[in-house]
Amino acid sequence: MPIRKQESFNFYSHLAGAIAALVGTVFLVLVADYSASGLVTALIYGISIVFLFSASSLYHAFKKKENELSFWRRMDRLAIFFMIAGTFTPVCYFCLDGPYKWSMIAFQWSLVGVGVISQIFFPRAPRKLYAVIYLFMGWSGIFTIKQMLSNMSISQSVLMLSGAAAFTIGGIIYAIKKPKMIPGIFSFHELFHIMVLIGGVLHYAMIYGVYSQLGA
Repeated sequence: MPIRKQESFNFYSHLAGAIAALVGTVFLVLVADYSASGLVTALIYGISIVFLFSASSLYHAFKKKENELSFWRRMDRLAIFFMIAGTFTPVCYFCLDGPYKWSMIAFQWSLVGVGVISQIFFPRAPRKLYAVIYLFMGWSGIFTIKQMLSNMSISQSVLMLSGAAAFTIGGIIYAIKKPKMIPGIFSFHELFHIMVLIGGVLHYAMIYGVYSQLGA
């Protein structure tokens, strides 16, 4: 597998994330199998985060040059759309009521459609544009935040907002390509990977808590 030295951290960090996501999905399904809706939403979330970390690790495993237009680069960018919508799905389903629930879920997955189209027709769109779309998707939840938080425990709320902060910092780092600490060894992209891992862990803990509370 042609992994360049400077890509090793990016490959192995998200390979670890993919393995953890797969194991985490198994545990999530076990705690969410009290209902069909719990099982389906848990699988949607689990598959989306496994896709995210798997696509990222494979992109960096086979990456030969910067800004290459490869299959795995397209999957890497597309997987972020799936991860955001997949994370919103169980949260919206169990923490929102009435029209807010389905309208927010539909909105998120419609943007996944935008992501699919972008990778077919506009794969060379600038990373700043993608970063803006990702951040918009994530923070669109602000419009339903009051109802969402009212249906969560304090710990779940803290985990959700902390995870959002981690992903936001990561998105900004990804967009501006800074800080460049030790170029070629550990720089902005490696830091971006760490922030994604942190955000993923925090949101997994939040979602696991939601399922545990509902199944209690």
